[in-house]
Amino acid sequence: MLEELGLQISQLEKNFSFDPNEVYYYNAQRPKELILALQWRHNNFDVNNVYKIFERFPKISKIKNVEVNTSKWTGHVIAFVTTAKGNYVYRQTMNLPVPESYMLFEKDIIEKYEKINIPSVDILECGSEPWFERQIMKVLPGKNLKEMNLNKKQYDDITLQIGEIAAKQYHLPMEWRGRIIKENGQLRWYKKTHHDHFTGYLDYDLSVIGISEIVDNASISLLENHLFGDRTQEIFSNTESYLIDNDLPDHNVRIHKGKVSAIYDRENAVIFDPICELGSLPTRAFPYPKKQKLIEWFNNYIQKSWLKGEVDLSHFDEKIALYFLRTMLRKMPMAIKGNKLSMRHINLFNEALKDNKLDRHIKVNPEAVKILVGNR
Repeated sequence: MLEELGLQISQLEKNFSFDPNEVYYYNAQRPKELILALQWRHNNFDVNNVYKIFERFPKISKIKNVEVNTSKWTGHVIAFVTTAKGNYVYRQTMNLPVPESYMLFEKDIIEKYEKINIPSVDILECGSEPWFERQIMKVLPGKNLKEMNLNKKQYDDITLQIGEIAAKQYHLPMEWRGRIIKENGQLRWYKKTHHDHFTGYLDYDLSVIGISEIVDNASISLLENHLFGDRTQEIFSNTESYLIDNDLPDHNVRIHKGKVSAIYDRENAVIFDPICELGSLPTRAFPYPKKQKLIEWFNNYIQKSWLKGEVDLSHFDEKIALYFLRTMLRKMPMAIKGNKLSMRHINLFNEALKDNKLDRHIKVNPEAVKILVGNR
């Protein structure tokens, strides 16, 4: 089944361009071959590139050592660079058919976040080569949240801060919606409506799930009617747009002395809805699930700030449920293509169906799940 599934997905993908400006979530909605190639990007990485790039910046000083991080938690190659004057992080794209360009304007996005006191990384230099983009960043104190062994109380404190960070994005109102590009020195974006972005490549995601037989064709039709339907369009019709991070997993959050000291990797930033973060955050690999706490602290920040009464929180619960379902419908196809589907994906999908009141009508196929999940 798995070999046949791979062939069917490859055939399906001939009908899609995978234009990064048209997708819902850049890192997930990529061709199957590219998803697999990125898992092995370190094999093609030439560490000599790091030395060559650093030679252009004599103020940084000569490199003493380079250690490449082989984690699969990022779509880039990351190297930790030791010099006589200090330590740095080198970040580079790899295995992409064309340069992605998002590294080049991440500093522009960071400047906007700094104005509302959301901490970010310190990018010293970024640039583009013929086949990749790269950044040089300062090494920040602390650790990634994923690397820390926190107790429940400590984790509650961090979750509170993450909930507030999500809500603070209401201080960044923007026009239009969707993926961001930089053109003629200015940031701009593509989608015309909120629902346009929400349904970006949804037909592709549903097709991958249908081909995988996780649910039957009747269930795919129900999902299409639910997400493309009039009710969902009505819910989103007056939704205002803001700059949002759109990618707050534990490995993108830096902690120092009990505080969030930086948020990493803004290449998935979009013009969208801060409530979207509450739909995706519960799907992250946090040790203590905090869905209700995140919502509570998100609301608490709004109530105690000047945002109270100024931002539209209509259809709040329905939007969270829709964003939760949309998150799982882009996560599961990526996991299927990367041979990483797990029971956690299935359990979260079932939870999202329940939140959208679809669980009585849509049931996963246990036989397909058994084959796709295997021993994971």
